[in-house]
Amino acid sequence: MCNRRDFIKTCGSFTAAMLATQTNLFAFSPKTEAKGQIIVKIFLRGGCDALNLLAPLGDKNYQDSRSKRLKIDESAGIKLKGDLNKTEFALHPQAQGLADLYNAGSLAFIHACGLPNATRSHFDAQDLVEKGGVSKNIGANTGWLARYLGLVDIQQAIIPAAHVGQHLPLSFMGDNRPLALGNLGEFALKGDRKLSGLLKSAYQQEQRYLNQVALSTLSNIKLIQDKVNPNRERKTPDYQPSYAYPDDNELANQLKIIAQLLKLEVGLTTATVDMGGWDTHEAQSDKFGRLVAQLSTALTAFYNDVNNFHPQLTVIVLSEFGRRLKSNESEGTDHGHGGLAMVLGGKVKGGKLYGQWPGLATEQLDRRVDLAVTTDYRTILSELLLPQIEKSKLGQLFPQFEYKKGLGII
Repeated sequence: MCNRRDFIKTCGSFTAAMLATQTNLFAFSPKTEAKGQIIVKIFLRGGCDALNLLAPLGDKNYQDSRSKRLKIDESAGIKLKGDLNKTEFALHPQAQGLADLYNAGSLAFIHACGLPNATRSHFDAQDLVEKGGVSKNIGANTGWLARYLGLVDIQQAIIPAAHVGQHLPLSFMGDNRPLALGNLGEFALKGDRKLSGLLKSAYQQEQRYLNQVALSTLSNIKLIQDKVNPNRERKTPDYQPSYAYPDDNELANQLKIIAQLLKLEVGLTTATVDMGGWDTHEAQSDKFGRLVAQLSTALTAFYNDVNNFHPQLTVIVLSEFGRRLKSNESEGTDHGHGGLAMVLGGKVKGGKLYGQWPGLATEQLDRRVDLAVTTDYRTILSELLLPQIEKSKLGQLFPQFEYKKGLGII
């Protein structure tokens, strides 16, 4: 039973939680399915070593610059069909799932891409990529996904945007509709079963903005719980994926939640997840292999699980920058420049490498030490989003960026 003191305490916590998480979910409609494109962004935080994930086979500069454990050769790598500027490439041996998606024509790689400026700071680079700029004064107060949500029709959605994790990324900054969540079974009001009715009665007393938000949030909690956990006696929702996800894989568990949201038809148009651990300054070999295996198997499981959504779905995988060409004395690699992006989806012209390969000779490197950037990351994002927005509005998404021509990925 909930006494008055407990009710007031819970009510205050509930109100604070609403404001802190910015879960302002108003619109309800039976037509909650996504109307158009579904964007899923996977951010590899820490600076993924693009040259260790997708290596230029036969490049003497590459082979001479790296220790034996930090380079891929003909005998170990998974050779891919296609080339860039007559240079052949091979995936890391732990990336068999990525190779399968590539060979199936669903996955494309864009090499030597990233920020056109030369920052090697994790914090600055991540901040810029999340906000859709190349300097701190571009898009400083909002994220590019928040601006994207402002340009597409999501009025009928229950959950138009979500991040699986504790904190929303900066890409959603400026929009109060994205929801940060974990297990969907825990998206609930804790406490006595009568609490929801008590809170509803309390907030119905006045017509203030906060009261409206509270009532809307209570309705959303009930609606989501009715969808994910109709059997009230079970503590967790009974979700049966159509494809087996790997065990002990955090990224896979996060992507499984996104798959569940898609299948619940709550109007999800945009979702994000983070995968950390890519800052490999030392002992990179074993650590990197595990990360690649986790990424590869998680992405494969997710894509197979949501096969009915392939025509709408586009997954973008990117990192803030790549890593240095030469390995260091600690059997690792330091912060670099040019990186690697992946695009997966039903409308993706996969099974192909995109971009311009700059080469790895000293005079071809950025600052004579790093893989150069030949494709601005905003070119890739712009091409992916054009099916949903007019070209004339790209300037709102990426200020001070002129989109000239895509790579032909979509």
